[in-house]
Amino acid sequence: RGVDRHRLDRLGHAPALFLALVLLLQARFERFGPVKACRVVMDKATGKPKGTAFIEFRGPAGAAAAAEACARARTGKGPDVTVKGVKLGVDLALTQDDARRLGQEQGGVPGAGQHAGQSNKGGKFDRRNLYLAKEGFIEEGSAQWEAMSENDRRKRKRAAEEKNQKLKSPNFAVSTLRLAIRNIPASWDEAKLKAAFIAGVKARATKEQPVVKQAKILRDPERPDAAGHVGGKSRGFGFVEFADASHALAALRQLNNNPTAFGSKDRRPIVEFAVDNIKVLKARDDKLAKQKARQQHKTQQQQQQQ
Repeated sequence: RGVDRHRLDRLGHAPALFLALVLLLQARFERFGPVKACRVVMDKATGKPKGTAFIEFRGPAGAAAAAEACARARTGKGPDVTVKGVKLGVDLALTQDDARRLGQEQGGVPGAGQHAGQSNKGGKFDRRNLYLAKEGFIEEGSAQWEAMSENDRRKRKRAAEEKNQKLKSPNFAVSTLRLAIRNIPASWDEAKLKAAFIAGVKARATKEQPVVKQAKILRDPERPDAAGHVGGKSRGFGFVEFADASHALAALRQLNNNPTAFGSKDRRPIVEFAVDNIKVLKARDDKLAKQKARQQHKTQQQQQQQ
């Protein structure tokens, strides 16, 4: 329709009556601005709403106001956005083209409260994706902060300090594809971690087919693993790298501080975009490029000899 960036995504757990639901949603979001259309996503198998909808506003101001209201509610600074007492989760939606374009080096993917295509530094693109450093951040004193365990609070503080220290150097940048995860259950392996993050994306975008390029759990080789993993005991920390920036963002927003994702309310997922050393990544990419070139040259020689 040409106005996808003004839509709102992810309205979860809404009432089931279709016509009444559409009218309720439209009336609720008219408070933020004129609504052009409301589309409730239906389950083809059951004929019932999936719990996801798109609200299309007549202009960007309404969409921004609704997303901001939900963002304030998530940090405990404002009331929840609700319909008939049901709490809604609201985010700005992106077209696939926008998400892929923003995932490139020049722009990254939009962070909380940032519109598709919006620049980050007074009209200049943020090549280090620093605005993504705040994704997953939970403000001290907020309702979410108060609900988490003291151990998780300490871990979040320590992680924030480490990230801020790294980002003082221009040699570090925030990845748009790779997520850093803390509190991974000790019994989990890479396959289970990968499956959990794919499921996280699909919970917010049921028709998407996310691709995980790598899932890695850091382990201590000096400490044996009860399950017999050759790498040693899990450190509870790891990385998941997606092929698509929009999928990484969706997984982060779905799983970060989710009390059920890891099966423990006291050890919730701490998920943020990874901070990478630009020089190390360049050296790795150069090494992989040389290996690929050598392999291609070897293959060509073998073909010529046949």
